[in-house]
Amino acid sequence: MSELKYTPQKIAKIINSLKQIFDYILIDTTNLINESTISILNHCDLILLLSTTNKTSLKNCLNCCELFDKIGYNDDKIKIIINRYIENQELSIDEIEKTINKQIFNTIPNNYLTLIDAINLGNNVGEVNPQSNIAKAYKKIANDILNIDFSTLKTNTKYHHGIFNLLKKMGEE
Repeated sequence: MSELKYTPQKIAKIINSLKQIFDYILIDTTNLINESTISILNHCDLILLLSTTNKTSLKNCLNCCELFDKIGYNDDKIKIIINRYIENQELSIDEIEKTINKQIFNTIPNNYLTLIDAINLGNNVGEVNPQSNIAKAYKKIANDILNIDFSTLKTNTKYHHGIFNLLKKMGEE
């Protein structure tokens, strides 16, 4: 078994340092649940669990929810989002909720054309097609979490404090 580069203690130190600098921190973890992943999840205020409507993905979602229940995470900490959702063509939200015994927080529609354009252009979907259903879904998710009107926000392009700069300062590069 290989040694972990980042121990749970180092992960906790990094996340706590980030919390001193940033109002919001997004961490995209692997789907492998191990000691490091649990350490990350323990330090999260909110976990967005993504699933699709296929049986394998929903089974994995159910297993994750059961694990989170065993760990002691309350339902307010876990928000389930159904990705690539096609309304009226797949399982209904009610059927999904019955399958996983949890409430669905939100859905992201299956909009391949807008998404592939964004990927190919190296932009986010809101820049490529702000009126698309997928751009609106992302804004709705962010608004539902943060309660912020995103049309009034301005980006600060001069802010250069990122994770790599922080890791460099911590001697972890």
